[in-house]
Amino acid sequence: MGSGRRLIAVATKEAREILRDPITLGIAIVLPLVMLFLFSYAISLEVKAIALAVVDEDGSPESRVYVARFLRSGYFRLRAAPQQVRQVETLLDRGVVRVVLIIPADFARELHQGLATEVQPLVDGAFPNTAILALTYIDTITQAYELEL
Repeated sequence: MGSGRRLIAVATKEAREILRDPITLGIAIVLPLVMLFLFSYAISLEVKAIALAVVDEDGSPESRVYVARFLRSGYFRLRAAPQQVRQVETLLDRGVVRVVLIIPADFARELHQGLATEVQPLVDGAFPNTAILALTYIDTITQAYELEL
């Protein structure tokens, strides 16, 4: 019972101190509100303009439409379009791109035959949060493309 009285006594003393000093009262009320306002606008988990390279081995209109979906999303920005897969490693190692899409040579043919075609995404794992979000964006864009077909 004695600790309850002490707690009330300390709370009463602190309340008097805060009410006696208007600056402290202002800081206690205004500062959390300012922080809440700033954090709600300043902190975003959304990643935009991820550097993208595309190796389009198919070169078909279907593959170009697929790539255009990535560029229109706002989440990816095309930084390179290497002609060969072996150039991809250099781009990832140097940090030129964070994501590489490799579209196979038979992409359009398999789509027209109704077969499942595999597009290979390669993601730089040096920034895990960006990598996870990039994979999520890739899955979402790919699923939307599949639904449209």
